Amino acid sequence: MNFGNFSKVVFVLLVVLVPIRTKAAVLYLESPETQYSLEETFALEVKINPEEESINAIRVALKFDSDILEVVGFDFESSILSFWIEQPTLADIEEINSTGLISFTGGIPNGYKGKFIGTLLEANSLGKIIFKPKSSILDGGQTIIKLLDSSLVLLNNGRGGVADLTVETLALNISNTGVAIDLNEKIAMMSLPTFSRYLFLLENL
Repeated sequence: MNFGNFSKVVFVLLVVLVPIRTKAAVLYLESPETQYSLEETFALEVKINPEEESINAIRVALKFDSDILEVVGFDFESSILSFWIEQPTLADIEEINSTGLISFTGGIPNGYKGKFIGTLLEANSLGKIIFKPKSSILDGGQTIIKLLDSSLVLLNNGRGGVADLTVETLALNISNTGVAIDLNEKIAMMSLPTFSRYLFLLENL
């Protein structure tokens, strides 16, 4: 075989058989703070970084510890998803808080690549979940909110291919300090007779 032809055959085989590595889209969680007090509501935002891939549909599956946190609401006003297949509502909250599982699925009809295709608009929010630590927790501690591997991102390539996806977790600290401060403030505001009655009640419990 001619060496030049052999080289061409090897090059073609490499192109066909060796996969081209692409960047993986990243699904992640963002919170304004990393520590919250008991019964303090906060919004957890689900975001996507397509890493220059053009995508058009996303399924989010998320798990939280329902012994520590409870969902009290949702906010999809700023979501880049405009076509909804599955969207949680207030009617689903009881079941969500029982299972600790949340899922939603939606599409972006014209595709999305970090910017909306054909526009200069940048956005990456899929939605916000409003949480509140349960008041029944006596001690604080750390809780993990996890995006599950069953989350899915589809490519905007006309074939509905599945994008490589990296999912991330978020650790939050729940503190009961806020409750203690509130109690101390109430004690400081008591008049002397009221404070005396308070001590009497404590001594006779």
